[in-house]
Amino acid sequence: MKQLGKHVPCVAFCIALGSALLFSIPARAGVDLQMYGDIDYSVTKTDGKTTDRFGIPLLDIMPTASFERLTFLAEAIFEYGDSNEVGVDVERVEIGYQVKPWLRIRAGRFHTALGYYNDAFHHGTLFQLAASRPLVVAFEDDGGLIPAHSVGIHADGQFQLSSTLALRYDVDLSNGRGVKPQEVTNVIDSNHGKAVNLRLRLLPAFAEGLTVGGNLYLDTIPAAPGYLAEGMSERILAAHLVYMNHGVHFIGELFFIHHELNDGTGTFRTRAAFVEAGYTIGSLTPYIGYEVIDLPPDLDPFYALSDFGTMGTIQAPSGGLRWLANENLALKLFGRYQKADFGSAVTNFGLQCAFGF
Repeated sequence: MKQLGKHVPCVAFCIALGSALLFSIPARAGVDLQMYGDIDYSVTKTDGKTTDRFGIPLLDIMPTASFERLTFLAEAIFEYGDSNEVGVDVERVEIGYQVKPWLRIRAGRFHTALGYYNDAFHHGTLFQLAASRPLVVAFEDDGGLIPAHSVGIHADGQFQLSSTLALRYDVDLSNGRGVKPQEVTNVIDSNHGKAVNLRLRLLPAFAEGLTVGGNLYLDTIPAAPGYLAEGMSERILAAHLVYMNHGVHFIGELFFIHHELNDGTGTFRTRAAFVEAGYTIGSLTPYIGYEVIDLPPDLDPFYALSDFGTMGTIQAPSGGLRWLANENLALKLFGRYQKADFGSAVTNFGLQCAFGF
């Protein structure tokens, strides 16, 4: 009974949500189908070796439906990996219900409300300015630092604090991390703890388009025989400053990621930041970006199985030009240079055609 008591609030909440959704489903609701993708050509230089390629990285199929207060969204990605073989990933499955103007509840697999970029831009590259996501917020299977996807329950809403200031909140309760950074715990959670994420944002009316926000993310990473015998705790503090108005595109984000082994034998702190800035003139938007990731001096055993299995600092300036031909098509020229204290320098540039219908 003691064990059951710990889960009663969560079970009751799920039953209440399920009942509300069940009795709100209409007999017939229309489904909208959207498709996104990109085709690119890129040249990469590493250690004096130059390679080039044409690519069709992904095709994104996204059905959505809504009826009164009820919404549904799914997102399936057909993408090619390094083996030139296609794979299918179900990236998002969400059902949502607008309870009150200040409370919306969603359940399923969704993009974690961590920072700004992660859930502002999804898998279709048409809407984002650059050809690819910043490294720190890359998706799990692309080697990102953060838990980009969550499986669980999300709540969000907005309060008007005054005539000139609004507060927006997001809360995630999810399965949390797997035993490897690339894993998303879709159906099996390796421990009984749940990840908790809180995001607060201030939206001043006197500067429309300005967002100032911060996050606190807490999780317990499960033990993994061979490299993480005791498991570890994870704490992520994040802050973001965003301005999107009058042709200005500015995103600045900062992350502090704290890992501590449960047996008390090690603490690992990773700091990361990026900025992306552009200005739109007609249909053209030139932009620049800069990323820096400061990894701990001792190898973090959790990140050891990812692209961050190293120490030192990674820096990556970037830039490019985006031409929005129409609402369905964008052409992007891009360039990026990445240098790590330990590792090769990588130069990458090319052209991307991003589409959405």
